[in-house]
Amino acid sequence: MTAVQVDREQFLRQGFVVVPEMLWSEEVTAARPVFEKLLPPDRDPPGMPDYSRNGRRVLIVEHAEPALANLCLRPRLVEAVEQLIGPNVLSNGTGQAVMTYKSPPGHERFEPGFHVDWDCDALSPEDRRYVGCALHFNTMRSGGGALMVCPGSHRVFEQAVKSRAPDLRRRMRAQDYTGFPGLAGPVEALVPAGGAVFYHPYLVHDRSENMLDVPRIIHFGAFRSFESTDERTRWITSHEREFSARHVAAMDDRERALCGVDVKGARLKLV
Repeated sequence: MTAVQVDREQFLRQGFVVVPEMLWSEEVTAARPVFEKLLPPDRDPPGMPDYSRNGRRVLIVEHAEPALANLCLRPRLVEAVEQLIGPNVLSNGTGQAVMTYKSPPGHERFEPGFHVDWDCDALSPEDRRYVGCALHFNTMRSGGGALMVCPGSHRVFEQAVKSRAPDLRRRMRAQDYTGFPGLAGPVEALVPAGGAVFYHPYLVHDRSENMLDVPRIIHFGAFRSFESTDERTRWITSHEREFSARHVAAMDDRERALCGVDVKGARLKLV
């Protein structure tokens, strides 16, 4: 693999960036059968009964498979995150494995639910030090259920919050972005296998419908960075968010440090 190169200017301008070659091809090949075993097309995921709408299968944190979850902690991926949001990075929590099969009969042509993964009432300058990551395990083709993103929508979102316009705030709380003022039309993020989409927390996005016979295979993660190691330490000490115990048990020392957890999954007590 070549050295990690990230177009940070595009990320700042458009709110997302596609970065190929985050994983070795061997890692992608080894992971796919694990996804297929845990999230088959004919069975609901564990802990999520009757969750079969539109072909989407999600493995929740309690059932995280370390062979998948820890792929989001690979050094190349973390290097890309640091180029985007700075050093002193922490993983936000155990990520989610997702497979999206072709929509079943009667569920085709659903309306996308464009949304933002953030609270429009609690914006902070620190938000710019968060980034989401959609790590892809198959090459996305048009019509295959790709992540749909509205370029530059992170700026529209922030400006709408700052405007304090009651109607816009109401629509944002309701995640109603249809015809939202200033919002660009969505585009498909067509990512090669082993690549990732990194996206801003204010980015308006959703997935499209998978109309192909090839399932969409993705692992979602999230990260944040800190101004200094001291700030990072204080945040770890004050946050008790836990990771999946099975996920943590399979981590090495580097990975536990990246998550800020001890062997039981609790945030480290560093001060």
